[in-house]
Formats: sequence, C-alpha cells, structure tokens
Amino acid sequence: MLRHIVMWKLKGSIVERKENSQKISDLLNGLKGKVPSIKELTISINSNKAPIDNWDVMLDTTFESFEALGEYQIHPLHKEVATVISNLREARSCIDFEF
Repeated sequence: MLRHIVMWKLKGSIVERKENSQKISDLLNGLKGKVPSIKELTISINSNKAPIDNWDVMLDTTFESFEALGEYQIHPLHKEVATVISNLREARSCIDFEF
C-alpha cells in the first residue's frame, strides 16, 4: 500500500485562501468514486485558530501501489483538478511512502 500526502500553501489574502481551500476540498472530494485507483481520500483544511503561516490544505490518499498512483496522476479528472490547484497555490509539498 502507498500513502500520497500533498500540502499546499495558497496565494492571496486570508479570506481568499479560506475560500480557495474549500474550493480545492470540494474538487478533490469530487474525485472519490470517479478515479478507480483511489482507495482512500481525505482532505484537511487548516483551522482558523491555527497560525496563518501554516499550510492551507492537505490531501491524504491511499493507493495499492506506485503504479496505481501513476494511474491517478494521469487520469483526466485529476489533471483538471491539478490545473485549478496549480493556479491557486504558492507552494506544494508532497511525500509518498509505502506501508
């Protein structure tokens, strides 16, 4: 099994970042059941009580293998969501690990 965790720091004001965090969450949650290689998918948005310099959004996904992750990454729906996110983000961080 493989965990694929991605975090984004978004562009814009605090209000824009919160609005875009929810937009990203909605888009990514929309992939559930539509991209077959996703085993589990959870989105977390930074708390309003947390420091503003924290990362804004975290995607935590589980796949059967690196091959399944590759299928996800080339899936047309994922590519659409990734394009939207890339236009909203300031920075991206990622880790992939097998368990």
